[in-house]
Amino acid sequence: MKLDREQGTKAINEGFVMIFGEQHRELLETKGEELIELGIKNGKNWVDAQVLKSCYVSVYFSMCKKGIIKQEEIDKLKKELQIYLTKEDINILEKGIEVPDSSYTHSKGLGKYITLFSEKIPESDVKIVSPTPFDHFKEYIIDDHYKITLFGESGLQLDSYKKKNLKYYKEEGELCYMVEDIARKYHYFGMLLAKNEQLELWIEKIKNNLNENDHHGIHHSLINIIYKLCNNKKDADKIIIDIQNHTGITEGKNLFMTHDQVTKSLSRIK
Repeated sequence: MKLDREQGTKAINEGFVMIFGEQHRELLETKGEELIELGIKNGKNWVDAQVLKSCYVSVYFSMCKKGIIKQEEIDKLKKELQIYLTKEDINILEKGIEVPDSSYTHSKGLGKYITLFSEKIPESDVKIVSPTPFDHFKEYIIDDHYKITLFGESGLQLDSYKKKNLKYYKEEGELCYMVEDIARKYHYFGMLLAKNEQLELWIEKIKNNLNENDHHGIHHSLINIIYKLCNNKKDADKIIIDIQNHTGITEGKNLFMTHDQVTKSLSRIK
């Protein structure tokens, strides 16, 4: 399920206005929009790092250095990779350079907003309420099996603003953390929007360029990228099957397959 920027922004704004007061609406909405834009900007670098982490082809470069596979195979692989990645990206993979892909390492410019909210919103303005607008993000499933959504853990972690949690932080004299976290929520929402946008670009790129004669390491990498950039496995499976239908490259041709299709294929071999 694709994130809706307008609805998501409204949900975050209204939830924070409930907690911190109507008098801070203008601050929350204007700075929140700036933070979303910053998150989108930082998010593009974050996604690029996740893409490189997902590329299985690194193992072939390593095998070539060890003399396990021939240079001719690597030359062919690099040529095919140029359809999907920049020469700089391919160089990073070839040299085995570590690429940090945590969202925390892609937060340039966030600090000043954390400070701003801390200066503008006193702890005394925090209301112990249930910010129901945040429930909007419960619609976005991250893990079907464990029922994890963008609302909670592994998502925007807006569950930290539950009424019982606000009460706890107030009793502990730590509401300052709730104020500081405002900036992080807007920023990470922007990063997620960038992730969705980049996923759509990758889907089109794969649909337009996938070739059944590609090196199998490329197909494996593209599958990994789809699973990495999707909100959940079910959405990724649908995208992969749609690409199969669009390109005619199915599970029987060079392993462009969902995880479930791979499992079924292996079971048939047994």
